[in-house]
Amino acid sequence: SEQQQEKIRDDILKRIQDQLPDCRGVPVIFMSAKYNLNLSMLMIRAATLYKRWGARLPTSKLNNWLQAWMLRWPPPWRNGMKCTVKYMTQTRSRPPTFVLWTNTTWDEMPRNYIRHIQNAMREEFKIYGVPIKFILRSTLMPRPFKKMSKKEVLRWKRLGPRQAAAVADLNSKKMLRRTHLVKNRETE
Repeated sequence: SEQQQEKIRDDILKRIQDQLPDCRGVPVIFMSAKYNLNLSMLMIRAATLYKRWGARLPTSKLNNWLQAWMLRWPPPWRNGMKCTVKYMTQTRSRPPTFVLWTNTTWDEMPRNYIRHIQNAMREEFKIYGVPIKFILRSTLMPRPFKKMSKKEVLRWKRLGPRQAAAVADLNSKKMLRRTHLVKNRETE
């Protein structure tokens, strides 16, 4: 009966929302090939999703939105430091990939805050039903003239290319000679 069908549809939609939270906004189409029901709707929705999947967002629009959003929902504090997102840009489409520059590392940035940004972006830029990929880059740099263990050097190298270059400079023989010269001048 029709009441049972409606109840089953509601149950399926509820299960999808509960068990697949990352797929929020994905259109669900109930169709039947046997009765030729909603087949044209399937193609329309697929074309719409494909268009959203390949969308590009201008960097200025993204950053203006991000700054306004961060005023409304301020970033959290971790280890005595505010975890701010300084800059954001879209590097790829299909799937939409965004790079966020933060003042923290990937481990220290709270996952719920990143998810909050993703969901707010879906609503603001109407990119429902499309997976959004975030890449976090750090603007942290190692302290100059600091001697580091191999584990610390490896950690800095994994943060990004600029950090790897800075660590390589810190551990080079030229830098060690420079620090030795600076220390000698200070003692004189």
